[in-house]
Amino acid sequence: MDGRLEMVRTLEQCMLNAWPSTRAVHCDGWVFRSANGYTKRANSAHAMAPSRDFPSVFAKARAFYAAQRLPATFRLTPLAGAGADALLHRLGFARIDPTIVMSTAISGDVGIDRTVTIDTQYSDHWGGAYAAARGLTPAEAAAHGVILQTIALPTAYATWRVDGVPLAFGLGVLDYGRLGLFDIATAADARRQGAAGRIVSSLLGWGQSLGAHTAWLSVIADNDPAIALYDKFGFGERYRYHYRSKRSAASALPQPAFAARGR
Repeated sequence: MDGRLEMVRTLEQCMLNAWPSTRAVHCDGWVFRSANGYTKRANSAHAMAPSRDFPSVFAKARAFYAAQRLPATFRLTPLAGAGADALLHRLGFARIDPTIVMSTAISGDVGIDRTVTIDTQYSDHWGGAYAAARGLTPAEAAAHGVILQTIALPTAYATWRVDGVPLAFGLGVLDYGRLGLFDIATAADARRQGAAGRIVSSLLGWGQSLGAHTAWLSVIADNDPAIALYDKFGFGERYRYHYRSKRSAASALPQPAFAARGR
């Protein structure tokens, strides 16, 4: 495996660790994941090593997701190879959510903002406030909470408050020196107040205090405001991915008011 693919594999491993599914099956270099349908990243097939026999992987993945009563969805990074994308296209699987994976070295003056609190344990209060900001349904909120409580690595739950009211949120997961950022969201009535930047800076500061040397995240490719924010923190593009699925566009989860990650 060349150096670029090894970098992709490393960050993909971090993603699997930081955003766990509740069920997973390893198959010929792929991982089939499911988590009650919440987020495509936790309910899709991921390549960890290119497979020479993707048609066989495809058949097994379809059977797996049929048993989970979920649409067969494939997350296609450079590790999947061009053949997988081409076959899924021919079979009518739509291309969904082109996403950029970005990373940066953690250095310089970052720290926890005085208006941001960091908790290191999941609470229903944090989960409920985040769900309200995102507009999640009760079922989506419950599935989200299960994922968060399954994380086995050090985790930071960041909250920005105004007059005691939680209005912006973020999640950091530390994987042996690499900090993944997730769930950056701002309530609709608190936009354009710099909340996302305060959350990101605080999470970077938390990670740095625990020895993190690198931060990474994923962001929908057309989310220009989020990408502009990450540019300010030194994040640069490392690779891209997209999904292939026959699920309808209408079935996609709602985006947060300030989306800071890919799905």
